[in-house]
Amino acid sequence: MTDYDHNGRPAKALAVEGLVKTYPTGVEALRGVDLEIEAGNFFGLLGPNGAGKSTLLQNVSGLQSPTAGRVHFDGSDVTRLPAHR
Repeated sequence: MTDYDHNGRPAKALAVEGLVKTYPTGVEALRGVDLEIEAGNFFGLLGPNGAGKSTLLQNVSGLQSPTAGRVHFDGSDVTRLPAHR
């Protein structure tokens, strides 16, 4: 069953907007990542070694903080919340 927002569109369980992760060494692991996953859907993340898959998941889950951008979960901005929240 799909949930819908107040405009009748499928609700976004996860929305990532302009996510950037640059490490202190200057290595840019993520550059402007945008991603939307609708409620009730499954998602797979594929790519070669060093593509930023683990970095993306760590930034979305709160294990790391992004340099820039936003992470929204179930409509709430969770970008700066600690992982346990």
